[in-house]
Amino acid sequence: MPHTPGPWVGFVDDGQLIAIMPAGRDGDICVFKLPPSEADGRLMTAAPDLLEAAQLLEAAELARGPDCPECFGEGEPEACGICFPKFDDARIKRRVAIAKATTA
Repeated sequence: MPHTPGPWVGFVDDGQLIAIMPAGRDGDICVFKLPPSEADGRLMTAAPDLLEAAQLLEAAELARGPDCPECFGEGEPEACGICFPKFDDARIKRRVAIAKATTA
């Protein structure tokens, strides 16, 4: 069974994270008996974004190869007009996800 699609948000009651739920949709992903730390809560809510960033990077890596009509999978992807946008999208998503997971 696939995971619940993101984005995920934390539900806070009385200053404590008590549940993780899909943003804008009904249902809980998890409900806590003991509230996790703020850092753990940020990491949990960022999980779908982190997965998407990893999947984008993996797709960019797989697409980059000898079949690329511009770089033929050689050199740096930043120098290829076909490969660069895929890697750049993955890097942007990665940076946003890391910030979501680590910034209070």
